[in-house]
Amino acid sequence: MNTNRLYLNDNWIFFKKWSDALTGASDKSGIQVRLPHAIREIPLHYFNDNAGEALCGYQQWLSIPRDWEGQSLLLTFEGVAYHYKVFVNGLQVADEKLGFTKITIDITDAVSFGSDNLISVRVDSRRSSVLPYLGEEWNELLMGGIYRDVYLDI
Repeated sequence: MNTNRLYLNDNWIFFKKWSDALTGASDKSGIQVRLPHAIREIPLHYFNDNAGEALCGYQQWLSIPRDWEGQSLLLTFEGVAYHYKVFVNGLQVADEKLGFTKITIDITDAVSFGSDNLISVRVDSRRSSVLPYLGEEWNELLMGGIYRDVYLDI
């Protein structure tokens, strides 16, 4: 099996506040970022413990050539903090609660071949007792965002 890997770390649009409209509609109001990305810059001289917490999002357009049809398209996120959902063209393809782990999603059935496809990522980095490592006691500053590589294997 021959696999081609396309890294998707450039040209993401970041939104400080998530809106459900972002799941399937492009929005130009965000800011362009490159991965890895943290949701906030925190000054060294002062921060509060909740500075890295937010419900935010990312979008990227991905062109899928028609000649990829018949091949599997596997989208990998190596690290997103913390609870995140991934949408392709408005269709939810993942709901991941363990932000420290890599996930690979088969997006073959969600894409349109021969056209541009919208990838949207809803990131919830707020503390939650539902997530085992984000309970009441934590001795580290938690930073939300897509903090490792994202790539597509064809």
